[in-house]
Amino acid sequence: MRDRAHNLAIETAARCGSLALGRGDELLEQVPLPAPKRHRVDLMPAIDALCRRCGIAAGDLGELYLSIGPGSFTGLRIGLATARGLALALDRPLIGVTTLGVIAQAVVRAAGWDRPPGAGVAAALGARLGPASFPTFECRGSIDGLRPCASPAPLAPRGAALR
Repeated sequence: MRDRAHNLAIETAARCGSLALGRGDELLEQVPLPAPKRHRVDLMPAIDALCRRCGIAAGDLGELYLSIGPGSFTGLRIGLATARGLALALDRPLIGVTTLGVIAQAVVRAAGWDRPPGAGVAAALGARLGPASFPTFECRGSIDGLRPCASPAPLAPRGAALR
């Protein structure tokens, strides 16, 4: 990857998708997709508009990041097809990130994470039907050093109540 290239993140696993454009550790812009559940229509025009607003061409993109769920199966397919097409056309790396891992990382960053190595954080999304998973992540000593713990056990919605 070229030094300090612009990186594009694509989230289509959720009902309301979003995009983020960054450079290094700097978030340049984050935008929601225009309408819920219209990823197939709105995704490419939104990527184009975001790049134009930030004054970059597709060739200026470095790494592409894609949320790989959990989430909407159709949304995931649309995001993957779009991101894979861009990665192949631009000869750029495509990196899949879990939705819950991104949520856990956001919590850690917002809290300033002053926990010692081995401390953990859990992330969860509501499941419409059936059991939900609650993966946990362990700190490796830095704000960016989260790693997944053992595979999450599914919990029925009633079993997820706070105690």
